[in-house]
Amino acid sequence: MYSAVEAGCLAPDRISNRTPLMIRPAAIRDVNGHGALAPQCELGFLDNGFRCALPAVAYVEFHMVGHCQRFDCDAHGNACGYVCADHLDALEYTAQCTAAEMQPTALSQRLFNRVARCPTCGKTLLSASDILQAVVAL
Repeated sequence: MYSAVEAGCLAPDRISNRTPLMIRPAAIRDVNGHGALAPQCELGFLDNGFRCALPAVAYVEFHMVGHCQRFDCDAHGNACGYVCADHLDALEYTAQCTAAEMQPTALSQRLFNRVARCPTCGKTLLSASDILQAVVAL
């Protein structure tokens, strides 16, 4: 996956195996270190008015499999925003479960060379990292 973050901005001591892509750009690290940036979790539900009040720990891009042409998705079908640690864990779990459920059987893969795809846009989904595409730690 292409990243606009230059290699010199990565903090290798902060890379985690918990998420598909965990980076901490220097600009965010510097601002966050001085306490000037403290976003709130943006996860909410329009139907019941729920809004999370916890502080955000990461910026995420989550592909909305099957719903990626909704009005609140970006041009690539991703829901983007700041999330707290609890919701980051929930999104990671959801991405893992969705990727596992969409994988074709071994026989189907061998005989027909099939791969999992988003039913809306046709994007290839080989693993959870194709769904939870970017996690930028704050």
